[in-house]
Amino acid sequence: MQLSAAEVRACQHGRQSARFVLALIVAILALPLLLLLLAISVAFLILPLIALFVWTSQETAHYYMVANSVQVGEYNYPRIQQLIDEVKRDLAVTKKIDAFVYEQGAFNAMMVKFLYRRAIYLNSEILETGVSDEEVRWIVGRFIGYWRVQQDYGAAGFVVRVMNRFIGANLLTLPFQRATVYTGDRLGLAVISGDITAAVSAMQKLLVGRLLGYSVNPLGIVEQARAIKGNFFAFLTRIGSSFPHTISRYVDLIAFASTAYDREFARFKASNPGLAEDLRALSAEAPSGGIPRALGYAVAVFVALALPFWAVFAWTWYLGGGTNSVGEPSAYSGDLERPEPGEYRQTARLTIYEDPGGRPRQTVEQSEGETSTYCLSKADSDKGFAEMFKKVTGSDCKYDRFDASGGKLDGAMTCGGTARYELAGDFSPTGSHLTIKGDPGGGGYMEIDVTNQRIGDCG
Repeated sequence: MQLSAAEVRACQHGRQSARFVLALIVAILALPLLLLLLAISVAFLILPLIALFVWTSQETAHYYMVANSVQVGEYNYPRIQQLIDEVKRDLAVTKKIDAFVYEQGAFNAMMVKFLYRRAIYLNSEILETGVSDEEVRWIVGRFIGYWRVQQDYGAAGFVVRVMNRFIGANLLTLPFQRATVYTGDRLGLAVISGDITAAVSAMQKLLVGRLLGYSVNPLGIVEQARAIKGNFFAFLTRIGSSFPHTISRYVDLIAFASTAYDREFARFKASNPGLAEDLRALSAEAPSGGIPRALGYAVAVFVALALPFWAVFAWTWYLGGGTNSVGEPSAYSGDLERPEPGEYRQTARLTIYEDPGGRPRQTVEQSEGETSTYCLSKADSDKGFAEMFKKVTGSDCKYDRFDASGGKLDGAMTCGGTARYELAGDFSPTGSHLTIKGDPGGGGYMEIDVTNQRIGDCG
């Protein structure tokens, strides 16, 4: 026997409702705190493991270099060690910095830092003939200058650097990271007393290699910087990176020298006649409208892509797309053509019939059928052929699907909840020929041939 709701309530503990309210209030207040404690507990368990993994990886990488390259020091490349010590002294950096020389066909260098471990990796090309001490000093100085910036920001800077590790969420913290790279480049220039010629020479070798560095014309690099300043697609290539564009760093360094080191810049400019006068406008600090312009481009691209979709959507909706108030699929989906308003003559002829009793289908001889006239108003005409054909089937019918395009129509409808019909035929703005077939309800079957023809305006 199934218990009624009243019988269930009669068995309820007298204080159940009150205790539920109390339990709900406690849950609402305590659950966030418990979730926070759980998250902290998990963090204390997982974060040390992550830190251990990263530290182990870093130490492994460090000792891989110790085991497979030449470490800079008293016995090997003492000149490089002396340059590093001088740069550290000039920039007031006291922490230990390792340096390694390894063989590679490219002119490049990189820096690595984690916890207390700091290292600069110099490939062998940097120590080849044709690379001056001042060039090496600038390469080393920009790394140590970058670390000096991090040192100045302390714990707050560490928080920002942690945030930079979260891809996507770091889009608003990476600009600070890129600014520190520019500052490192400028500090590297400061430790070589503003010798912009040496710094640019090193930058050119970083761009194209030691052997081709001399062939780069600064005027061309400045024009490249002009092309990417405020460019939307250049903005996209930079937005998720910790480093600025190399071309931008090149020009920013020259622009900085033009104001900070007049004498050295004048010598550089004399050896590069035709150098642009608007270098400050191309520097990293100069407002370029880059972000507003980039956002403008992004909006334009979005509108260009979305507009056709919304235009089709609005047009379809205007013609009846979507669902009506009772959830019926719109009768007018795909009905982009409309009958002309006016008076129509309709002829409906029953051609095949099978009664629910199961007797075989019979062809009905009815030569003329039933003829009637009706007025199709402008309002009904605007709703398309679907509304027109409802005058054949009756107002209690709802379309399951309906498509009228290219002079052909196809549809299905349910009438009175039990009768289901398929519709197919041809149409024009002034007439139509339609076959309706299906179950009138109760298991029978029938086919009706319907013709509509416009005979004039409504009287």
